[in-house]
Amino acid sequence: IRRPPRSTPSNSSAASDVYKRQVLGNVLFPTWLFQGMERMVAISVINLGMKVVVLVGVFTLVHRPEDAVLYAALMGGGSLAAGLVGAMAAVRMFNLKFVSVTGSGIWDTLKEGWVLFLSKASVSLYTAGNAFILGMLTNHTVVGYYSAAEKIVRALLRLLGPISQAAYPRFSKLAAQSREKALFWGRRMLLLMGGAGLGVSVGIFLGAPLIVAILLGSQYGPSVAVMRIIAFLPFLIALSNVLGIQIMIPFGMDRAFMLILFSAGILNVSLAILLAPVWQAVGMAFSVLLSEVLVTLTMFIFLKKKGLTL
Repeated sequence: IRRPPRSTPSNSSAASDVYKRQVLGNVLFPTWLFQGMERMVAISVINLGMKVVVLVGVFTLVHRPEDAVLYAALMGGGSLAAGLVGAMAAVRMFNLKFVSVTGSGIWDTLKEGWVLFLSKASVSLYTAGNAFILGMLTNHTVVGYYSAAEKIVRALLRLLGPISQAAYPRFSKLAAQSREKALFWGRRMLLLMGGAGLGVSVGIFLGAPLIVAILLGSQYGPSVAVMRIIAFLPFLIALSNVLGIQIMIPFGMDRAFMLILFSAGILNVSLAILLAPVWQAVGMAFSVLLSEVLVTLTMFIFLKKKGLTL
């Protein structure tokens, strides 16, 4: 694995600016509003348009290591621009008016959403934190082999994200109106997402050697085994997304949802400590896979006990 170039003060400052603009862009972009109003096409067009502009700018203007600052400006500026356009589009489309907020109102909102916040935080124990955990247990080379494979798999997994985002408001409405209708469409959603996830997983498993050779190069040979193990993540996550996001949360099972994800995070860390020092990147991959298996199976069992069989 090639060693990354030493960061210079200018490069570090540029990276910091990127993160600041991305955070501000995410804050400004009212994804939650478009999702709740079931107007996902609008945000898809805005996001796709901005990403195309940034991509063209990167390929056109960035050619040398010295262009790192320009690259950072394009990435951060694109995120900020998308946020501004999204906010202005929301004001225009939904005729939004600025209103004052109270401290008690903010506190009530935080109390209402703390369980889901912890749920998202728990997910990071077996997603975003994997490379960090592996780095503490092995070395940078092993982290490189694992991270490269995981980033590709999770990038392909994001193809299923828009389906889940678009379906969630409808399932929330169905759960409030009719238990039977929510379960009926839940079964259909499970087949749709499960089938799509299985297709992605099979494609990754069979195509892992070719994917690694084309995108990473021959020096990343050990990433093939890692990719084949975590290739099953899209299938498992597609199923658990329907069970958790589309069924458990709309039916008010937030706490159980959080506990399942937190338990999976603890299992992932525990297995990583046991397996990674011996099997290195492959051990980390097995830890993540077994954690996702726990999430999916536990959700199935929990819903069955509650009489919500899909």
